[in-house]
Amino acid sequence: MKKWAVFIVFLLFLSVVPGVVADVEPNDSMENAEVIGAGTISGSVQDKVEPPDVDYYRVEIPEHKMLKVNATAGLGSTIEVWILNENGDMVDYTTAQNGSLRQLWYDKPGGVAYIKVAGNGTYTLKVYFDRSLSEELEDVLDTVTKGFTRIVMVCVAAIILIIVVIGVIIILVNRSKKQNVPPPGAGLPPQYPGPQYPSQ
Repeated sequence: MKKWAVFIVFLLFLSVVPGVVADVEPNDSMENAEVIGAGTISGSVQDKVEPPDVDYYRVEIPEHKMLKVNATAGLGSTIEVWILNENGDMVDYTTAQNGSLRQLWYDKPGGVAYIKVAGNGTYTLKVYFDRSLSEELEDVLDTVTKGFTRIVMVCVAAIILIIVVIGVIIILVNRSKKQNVPPPGAGLPPQYPGPQYPSQ
């Protein structure tokens, strides 16, 4: 009786909280998955019944984005959450219980993902999109490339400057040498003519 009372209070809470969407039954298979986008959705699952009550959601991931899901179990609840690809293969998995929060993600820009929730109790899913890892990697590579290009340009400019300075120094040294070179015969002892004899 207490569990049903908690469940009813939970549904009343969902009805007055803006931005929170309750799950729509039937959504117990990939074929009947409820289509959702970014936002917050809440529901409940039961594994004590036959067949067990599970919830499926279908999400289309925008281009250049990755899917992220914050799964929170209600108080006294234990849930399991999967992200599946369009073929039903598991991509990510987590468990949460008694108010704990877990995060799942799927990096498939432009793809389709399914979120499966099972267990016992209530839950809340916050679905949102973040930049894909490939986009972040491209930004990192672009930053590194730009930085490397700048370093190369600085090195080339420094080399050119060094060459110019060396050339100027060589020119100045050569001019200085030319100015200090004595004229021909400078510094030699004077030349005296030999003895002079009267002609006969």
